[in-house]
Amino acid sequence: MLLPIGRSATTLAQIGAPLDATHGERASVYLTNSLTGWEPPKGPKANLPLFPELEQERDAAEHVKRDVPLLVVLGNPPYNAFSGTSPEEEQGLVEPYKDGLIKKWGY
Repeated sequence: MLLPIGRSATTLAQIGAPLDATHGERASVYLTNSLTGWEPPKGPKANLPLFPELEQERDAAEHVKRDVPLLVVLGNPPYNAFSGTSPEEEQGLVEPYKDGLIKKWGY
């Protein structure tokens, strides 16, 4: 099963998008948390020796977040009022999405 990121690259290839993988071109779609990573880390980055592709994906996404002008950023709000996985950096960012969930949906 392809992840949405893989599907988007496959779809672009199917419609003839001029991306040349031999020259490092790729669809500018990244596997990342859109709420974090906009500021440089305060400490060293985690090494992911078993998953070098994920480490490269993280670094590429951070480069885009910090150094490349963005036209559009798409993402989903949390589906639950609180999933228990949000770091402190995200707490205030998701509050507007959670507003009214308890009254309306009982979460």
